[in-house]
This record gives sequence, C-alpha cells and structure tokens, in this order.
Amino acid sequence: MKIGALIVLLACCVPPAVAQEPARIALRADIVGAWVLVPVPDALQPPTIKKSPWPAACQYFRYFADGRLATLMKHPGPCEKLTAAMLDEAFDEQPTPIKFEYAASRDDPLKGLLFVTRTDAPKYREIWEPRLFLEDTQINGVRYRKGDL
Repeated sequence: MKIGALIVLLACCVPPAVAQEPARIALRADIVGAWVLVPVPDALQPPTIKKSPWPAACQYFRYFADGRLATLMKHPGPCEKLTAAMLDEAFDEQPTPIKFEYAASRDDPLKGLLFVTRTDAPKYREIWEPRLFLEDTQINGVRYRKGDL
C-alpha cells in the first residue's frame, strides 16, 4: 500500500473555481489510509491564522476504517520515508484519543465534512472539507499530485 500526501488547507484557501477542476470533495473511502503532510506556506493560511497551527516538519497520519486517527509528528526534519505498512505497524494496536467521522451532505452524498475529535479533550473539534486531487497541479506555488488529499 502506498502512502499518500495530505495537504492541510482550510476550505477558504482553495478558490472554488480551482477546486472544482483538479480536485473534488473526498469521500470517506478516499480518506481511510496512510498519509504524510505536505507543508503549505504560512502565506496561504487564512488571514485569521498568522502561522500554521501544526508547524512540525514531519507529520504522518493513519485514518482507520473504524474511525481511529493516529498521528506521528517530528520536528525538526529531515523526514524519514515511512511506508503505509510501517505506519500500520506503529499505529495498529496503539490506543489513540483521536477519532474522525465523515458526514455526507443530505443534499449531495458526494459532498461531506470530516470531523476530528479527541476523547481526552471533549470540547476539541476540527472540521474539514477534504479534497482529493484528481490531477497534478500547482496552486499558489504549492505542487499537488494526483491522489493528494
């Protein structure tokens, strides 16, 4: 299994016209798997976020089919090339307080939001509109490859 790239962008950072062509909203089945974060410049963050809230140079994620979300972060780099199998081995039996849910839109089942919560912080919640890139492209100086999330 190949490890994919995860690009963390808030929905406002990808213009709608651009997002409709090289990317589509990711479905739950697209999200489950192993991912490595591709850094996005602070300049692409929304004006209310001056610096990345997740600045670690190396970030790895494993979204499990059962709703668990495991992460591994290292700072500073260099970042090791980890495979999905290596992440599976590291995360498979480890308890994690992080959970994710995917909620499809009632109006359009091909659109949905990803909710991230933590059992150790009951009021913590992240809400993402995940996008899956369908082709290689570059937006605002950031290179995205087909299959990036």
